[in-house]
Amino acid sequence: WEAGDSIRLAIEETDSSLGIGTVSLFSFHEESKRAELGYLLGRPYWRRGFMYEALARLIHYAFSELGLNRLEADVDPDNVASTRLLKKLGFGLEGRLKQRWIVNGRVSDSEIYGLVREDFNIDQAL
Repeated sequence: WEAGDSIRLAIEETDSSLGIGTVSLFSFHEESKRAELGYLLGRPYWRRGFMYEALARLIHYAFSELGLNRLEADVDPDNVASTRLLKKLGFGLEGRLKQRWIVNGRVSDSEIYGLVREDFNIDQAL
């Protein structure tokens, strides 16, 4: 945050204050008012609504407080839960980049999702 190139926030479970994941904004493009969105959640906390709530609040902050106009997310097409989450938050699939990543020797495509401020409604998201 201090360097101005990213924001990473912890997700805590309310009852225990245990850190269970992170949400982040990075690759800011100041002139275009754009950034990329990232997120990670511990497997025991999947499918419990934690990430949806955290991302909805981060997106609201990005659009209302940071003045961003557009957010983007780069997702492995095999990560069905992640693509479903982004669509639920209002992101739309904008393209597929073939063989974009090689991770641990595995080649994978990448899907790019985007959301602009005018299409996000925090009241509907929460």
